[in-house]
Amino acid sequence: MTSYHKIPSTVHKKFCILDGAAVKGTTKAEKAVYLGKIKLHTGESFDNDNIADAYMLARTLRAMKVVGSDQALFSSLCQKQVEALVASSYIKDNGLTPAKIKKMNWEEYSSAVIGGMHKSYTVFECGIGNS
Repeated sequence: MTSYHKIPSTVHKKFCILDGAAVKGTTKAEKAVYLGKIKLHTGESFDNDNIADAYMLARTLRAMKVVGSDQALFSSLCQKQVEALVASSYIKDNGLTPAKIKKMNWEEYSSAVIGGMHKSYTVFECGIGNS
């Protein structure tokens, strides 16, 4: 059995640039606005929106994996970032609201992040072929 993490673009956008509804757009000017938001919130500058998305995805996944062992990271997150790391299915299944998430201490929050990742996104691997 292998675990994987499915992170919708709205999650990494909400976590990294505090705007889950941010749109890249298709024109050069629209993409420049999008890349400007990324630079403003992360401090990183990119010429390519796809590379910027990959960076934000990696940054979000790292936070999801590390928050359970790094209380300082938890303390440094703003409310939108805190909400972004908890899987929506976990929120729904556990009757959580933004207000309830805001009141969580570090241990409760790490459990919610980890619980959401593993509960929602575990898959089976199957080897097929000649053996």
